[in-house]
Amino acid sequence: MAQPAETGRGKKDQIPQFVTDLLQTRESKERPFEGKVAFITGGNREIGGGITLLFALHGSSVVVMHRDGGKEQRSQPIFDAVQSCNVTSEFLVGDITNPADRASAAKTIETSFGGQLDFLVLNASGPTRETNVTGNNELVTALLPYMKKGSKIILMQSTPGHFSQSTQYTGIMPEGYGDVANAKYEGEQSLLARREELETLGITLIIATPPLAPETANARMFTHKDGTFREKNKALSATYGLPETVSIQEIGEKVVELATRDLPFGYVELFGSVYDARSALRSTHEDNDILVETIIDHGPVSDTQDANLWEGRYLVAPQDCQEGDRLSDKQLKEAAAQTLEAIAYYKGIPPASLNDLEYPEEPIRPGDILSILTLTEKDQNGTAAEVLIGKKPGLTKTASMILLQ
Repeated sequence: MAQPAETGRGKKDQIPQFVTDLLQTRESKERPFEGKVAFITGGNREIGGGITLLFALHGSSVVVMHRDGGKEQRSQPIFDAVQSCNVTSEFLVGDITNPADRASAAKTIETSFGGQLDFLVLNASGPTRETNVTGNNELVTALLPYMKKGSKIILMQSTPGHFSQSTQYTGIMPEGYGDVANAKYEGEQSLLARREELETLGITLIIATPPLAPETANARMFTHKDGTFREKNKALSATYGLPETVSIQEIGEKVVELATRDLPFGYVELFGSVYDARSALRSTHEDNDILVETIIDHGPVSDTQDANLWEGRYLVAPQDCQEGDRLSDKQLKEAAAQTLEAIAYYKGIPPASLNDLEYPEEPIRPGDILSILTLTEKDQNGTAAEVLIGKKPGLTKTASMILLQ
């Protein structure tokens, strides 16, 4: 078994707090993944390490591939923690962009784990297309023969990467991260493009897109490189209604939860009570025609819990403005209609057409955050919705009642 070297505990390789916290919950953890095998790239530390440890705590055997060949001490805390979970594990030094390393990974699955792979977590990423597109896809191809019906591929995406197409002109992209975000977005799209192939095999792709994890080296690096990084992260989160930060432990717990759920291909987890509108709308709209990007569930607004407040969020791009420098009434109506369609999708009810809509008097221009607040309420005829549309902050104008069914 490949494993990290024994080292002394210095400041740089002390046991991370999330490892200590997770191990304290070991006795209370159910083990639904007994007999399962998970392969995690970059799974030896930080976010990847948290995911690895959570799979092990839930009973799964784990295979980790990482590039820290000369820095074994960085893997030691996760290796030791996994060893204490009474599961089979392998820690492989390798690079997903290297054909020989991918072949070695496949051989390990075949010889040490009986040719079985239930979960493939694509956590390793890099600044270039080579890793995010070529490396991930080639690794999927190499390991696909060992994945049976019901297996899951989980892609770890970044918030700037997932939303890179709308944020690239706004000035809220962290300095130096633009190329990485574009490469990660392209990698996500390249895996989504394999839908027919993977669905034929009964394999589901899930995309986990956590907010910033402040305890990671990347967060510290970008904070150091860009003095406005925290403000940009706050603005990015506010734009789409996302939580500002999340912990490594929370990310790991969420990934394990996603692995247990029966989710549609391409499901995107945005954390908190925020849903990916594009996932809901992609079956009925071309990507270029989708306006609304997130759907926020603000929860019940009364004790009866029959009334719920939802919100669609849309960052207006220059290419969306068909009437000079402002969004047209036609597109405002389309954004509201898409919000209702996405809400209906996530509520599991049939969508309906949008009635007359009163448009904001103030022009909606590029860079504005369009908000479509929607109050849904059950009555004897089904579920009705009232829409308030405008830009944040300071919404303007309301729409009429719309019957959803």
